[in-house]
Amino acid sequence: MPELSVNITNNCACVHKNVKLDCTNFHSYEGVDPLILSVPIDEICLLKNGNDFVAFEIVKFLYAWEPQFPFTPISSQVLCP
Repeated sequence: MPELSVNITNNCACVHKNVKLDCTNFHSYEGVDPLILSVPIDEICLLKNGNDFVAFEIVKFLYAWEPQFPFTPISSQVLCP
């Protein structure tokens, strides 16, 4: 099984909080740190446990599965000054 690297970047000058990703049918042979990506039963992942995803921050993690998974954003709370 290939090991894939994921980089999720906040390309916005604002902070995002409670970033939710569509993780429907996401699987991995190796665990993903739940503080980086929590995958609850309802198949909506929470990035960084809902904590602030600051401007231009990059969150990185690895998973092992085939095919590659898209991690499509669903929603977030945007906090701009």
